[in-house]
Amino acid sequence: MRRSSAVSRSAFTLIEALAACAIAGLAAALGVGLLAPLAAGSSRATAIATAAEAVERARLLAETRSAAITLRAGASFTLTHESAVQAEIHLPRGWTAALYKDRSGTTAQPLESITFSDAGGAPGFTITLAGPEAASVRVQMLAVSGQVVVGEIPE
Repeated sequence: MRRSSAVSRSAFTLIEALAACAIAGLAAALGVGLLAPLAAGSSRATAIATAAEAVERARLLAETRSAAITLRAGASFTLTHESAVQAEIHLPRGWTAALYKDRSGTTAQPLESITFSDAGGAPGFTITLAGPEAASVRVQMLAVSGQVVVGEIPE
């Protein structure tokens, strides 16, 4: 008996598998390039939210402890009471913050710190957030009393 010469194929050849991997790799590389701006926007939003959280935590600590709380900025926000660190809130990687007395943040008068009174209040100030690849944003903290009001200042 003779077998039929038509053999059914049920597997991929090595060349077909390599071609499929190359196409998948190319599609993934293009997709990562398209997602990078989304990640940058997310980092910016996280930095703004972190700044608002630091201010709100400083206000609440001052209010609940009936004691002045000092907020310092840098690669993280540090909340202190009588030189003892009460909390440290880190900004996203590559972001730094600076405090300014002037609400517009345009004057060269950086502040070392902002002090929240024992009632939780603080004068209006601006936080300038500088991110990776020269991305920056100025966030205005309007006279903080009952709640934190964040207003982003366009560059």
